[in-house]
Amino acid sequence: MFRAVSAEPAHSLIALWRVTAPGFFKKIKMLPALPVKDAAASAAKLYQSVKEAEITMK
Repeated sequence: MFRAVSAEPAHSLIALWRVTAPGFFKKIKMLPALPVKDAAASAAKLYQSVKEAEITMK
């Protein structure tokens, strides 16, 4: 269990874990929930950050 200031940092952390370690989490509960529109935007930013990190690592 962890606490975050808002839903977005929590969503980003969980999404990062799901990308880097698929299958690690079987069930996730988050309160407050992040609206789908905000979750999609946050996921897109996270995906872009991961791709930029991969490019710099090469």
